[in-house]
Amino acid sequence: MNNAHEVSAVKPTIPAELRALNQWVCWRYEERNGKRSKPPINPHSNGNPTHASNIDPTHWTDFDTAVAAAVRLGLEGVGLCLTESDGLTGLDLDHVYNPDTGELTTDAAEVVARFAGAYTEISPSGTGIRIWCYGKPGRSGKCEGKVKWLEVYSHPSSRYLTVTGNHWTGAATAVTEQQEALDWLHSRFMAKEEGPQPTATEKDRVQTADDAAVLKRIQGSARLKALWEGDTSAYDGDTSGADLALANVLVRYCKGCIEQADRLFRKSGLGLKRDKWDEIHDPANNRTYGQMTLDKALASFLERDPDTIYAALDAALKALEVRGDAEASDEARQLLGTWAQKLTILQKNKALQYELLVDRLAALTGVGKRTIKAEVRQAGDNEGEISAEQVAWLKQFVYLTKDNLFADLKTGVCHPPKAFTMLAEQAHPNQWPCQADIAFAREGGELLHHDTYKPGQGRIVTAESVAGITEPLLNTYNAPILPEPKYDAQQEAMLIDHLAYLVDGNQEFVEYLLNFLATLVQFPGRRIHSSPVIIGTKGNGKSFVGDLMTALLGKSNVGVISTEELAGAFQDDFAAKQLRVVEEIKVQEDQTSLMNKLKPWITNPRVPCNRKGRAKITIDNVGNWIFFSNYEDAIRIENDERRYAIAISRALPKKGDYYERLFQTFIPESGGSVAGALFMLKNRNLSQFSPYAPAIFTEAREEMIQNTHSALDRQVAVFRQAIKDGYYIHGNGKGILARGIITFDEWADLVKAAMTYPQMPDSYGYTAPKPLSPHAISKAAANAGLVKLGRKRLSDGRKQMVYALEKADFWRAQSESAIAEYIDTHPGAASFTGEAKKPAVHATTH
Repeated sequence: MNNAHEVSAVKPTIPAELRALNQWVCWRYEERNGKRSKPPINPHSNGNPTHASNIDPTHWTDFDTAVAAAVRLGLEGVGLCLTESDGLTGLDLDHVYNPDTGELTTDAAEVVARFAGAYTEISPSGTGIRIWCYGKPGRSGKCEGKVKWLEVYSHPSSRYLTVTGNHWTGAATAVTEQQEALDWLHSRFMAKEEGPQPTATEKDRVQTADDAAVLKRIQGSARLKALWEGDTSAYDGDTSGADLALANVLVRYCKGCIEQADRLFRKSGLGLKRDKWDEIHDPANNRTYGQMTLDKALASFLERDPDTIYAALDAALKALEVRGDAEASDEARQLLGTWAQKLTILQKNKALQYELLVDRLAALTGVGKRTIKAEVRQAGDNEGEISAEQVAWLKQFVYLTKDNLFADLKTGVCHPPKAFTMLAEQAHPNQWPCQADIAFAREGGELLHHDTYKPGQGRIVTAESVAGITEPLLNTYNAPILPEPKYDAQQEAMLIDHLAYLVDGNQEFVEYLLNFLATLVQFPGRRIHSSPVIIGTKGNGKSFVGDLMTALLGKSNVGVISTEELAGAFQDDFAAKQLRVVEEIKVQEDQTSLMNKLKPWITNPRVPCNRKGRAKITIDNVGNWIFFSNYEDAIRIENDERRYAIAISRALPKKGDYYERLFQTFIPESGGSVAGALFMLKNRNLSQFSPYAPAIFTEAREEMIQNTHSALDRQVAVFRQAIKDGYYIHGNGKGILARGIITFDEWADLVKAAMTYPQMPDSYGYTAPKPLSPHAISKAAANAGLVKLGRKRLSDGRKQMVYALEKADFWRAQSESAIAEYIDTHPGAASFTGEAKKPAVHATTH
């Protein structure tokens, strides 16, 4: 059936024996942990469907009412809950029928033939078979074997089964007694193979773990913590399944100690409300439900416990070695196939014992060790299925193909495969038949090209990737957890007053700063083309601004960066951040490259990002910058620089209680709240603020330029402007800068002369500096805008660097001899007179 309306259409085909029961619920498809499930729905729901309980009769109804509710609520269909009095058994054969060919799998065909006298129908998926009959099965649950294609439902298994009425052609139309067929089914598919039962010695073999340590491990997993507290929602109401799941965990964590596992189970949320734990469920052996559950868990534990496996294989092998005959060798060869999977467990956990057993097997069977190990590897690759809980855990991650990383969908945190495997083992100890990354691939885990950073958007975003195509990408942004915004006049006044104090009372700068901060709150991911630079005395509370924005934007979205990290080769510390806070910035005289590095990160929409241990990519630049420093020469900027809004305050720090009150008002870690600041910034009118405008002009900016530029810097700026405007500095009537090209020696003489001349154009008045190195002179040429033409051999036979002042392409096309001849015929003069004039005529060869 595909929808509830079809329920009415098939109503007559559902057996009267089932329709007469008042145990009906509705159902629908839901996604749970990435898997499609069919939870029961309460037929008494009004408007908004609510889940039904499999064990609470008040959630059930008669057949007609359930059908009507399914139609009314737009659900998929109806289902039947099992009780102790109905005597029913339901068989669920999953993925056994091909509707295109009409064929059943071999095992399913055998079952259908055995139950030919029972009511049989096709399941909702169209690929499964359901059989209803009277009788008591040997046990409920899933069949033996690697593939769990068959499940038996019968009281006391508190489950429900969907009923479609899609009758299987040739089957009975009534529910009939089928005890003989159920007995056959149990022996054929449900009975566990007989084997040695674990003894008391085996149970007590390992030391009892400390209760506190066990509980600590459980508390470290959200899934196990919920189960410990009694939450069975992950088990679709199957409390017996939840009991066994917790028992499995406890027995593993208690190292096989049944007494400790029982003691802890009784303290759990499940144990406190399960009187059934002490009820006798195996009268023949006088065993309680709890004992049966723990025995199952112990058997499962011992099946995968390396010490137990080694002891069993060692004993069996010794018996064959004692015999030492040809038959023993043949038996060992046959046993090798059945032992292969157990040997994989030893290979992973007991490498030395594994190698010893392989040596002994090779000696006894005559099979080469390589062949034995190859069979073990193949067994490991084909080992059994993982549990639904493990699948659900894997679905919490995606794989980033470009970086070979697994990303947590909840947090956005990325892990290399080795760490992912460790996390998997921590979540489900000793349960993985293969490496977790292999299990992820086998379960069809989601693959994404790479991650991105999109503030304000969901975990998976559709955006352009580095491949140039629009595709789903992992968004590493985590939204902050914030209080409800609340108007607070006192908080607002306190914040404005503190900002004014930090910027020396410059109200225009306060408004700019508030607009800057409000843009981050109102428009996550919007890049502002200017950055505040706040200079002040040590201890004046500059860092408060960064702390406030960290509380408002979230710790994962704010990067606190040092100048050293900024100058480093990698950008991991600030690439994926909404706000980059640089504390105590100080750009030294020889760190011009650092300022050049910052430029694209402030204004460019996309920037190259070099991440340590990961592929270098180009990313969307969605972050903003704010700088703090105690130094009035914190950054080195030119006159035409428009990226930095600079404020300098020389006010002394306030008394200690001022800052204590400030932080206790706003910062959550100090007992404050950002509710008032959030309201203020969230509701600030930004209609007149352009994030793309240049930084506001301040007198502090001019002060910083004066403070950070050396005499050489300032003189180079004069030269650069002179060249840009078409002026030249001349000597003896012949201007070197008007010639179009200049040699390194000529440039050096010109710079040195200019640095000692008292009346330079736009001179700031300075004393003669220390002698200039060739490196400083070369750097000055680059800063003045001169273009290197390369080292040329001139008429004196020496090679030296030649620069072009203009028309660089023209000069690059000239031969070395032509350049040498031109310099000889236009010698110019290297002396400096301090005059600036417009050249009357340029070189004719231009």
